[in-house]
Amino acid sequence: MIGPRTGSLKIVKQEHGQSFAELMLILPVLLLLMAAVLDVGRSLQAYVTLLNASREAAILGASAQTDGGVLSALVADELVRGGLDPSLATTTVLYQTSGFPPENHIIVQVDYTLPLLMSVLAIPNLQLSVDTEMVAYWQ
Repeated sequence: MIGPRTGSLKIVKQEHGQSFAELMLILPVLLLLMAAVLDVGRSLQAYVTLLNASREAAILGASAQTDGGVLSALVADELVRGGLDPSLATTTVLYQTSGFPPENHIIVQVDYTLPLLMSVLAIPNLQLSVDTEMVAYWQ
């Protein structure tokens, strides 16, 4: 007759806190990896939002000669709609005449400082810059 196996119970009792200790060792690495993935996703979302805001302002400026303040307000509205803080953005609007025959161009540049989750590791904030150039329809 075979009796109960008591040796395996001793091993389980001796390794009681090992899983918890291993979790505590790997948890900071997993949290940093998750923060890095979230920062990449937020960066891509912010870039697409900036590009959309720049394009919307350039389209409005190209269709009607609009004041730079109005275009900056439009960019700020688009940033709010995209979930970004407009106080971290700088909008520059340039009107240029160049070429032969001369064409009117509008350039809308939006610069944005994106705070990262990884900044706890002394990683600086991400500087994003987008510009859009369009030929103006007005003469």
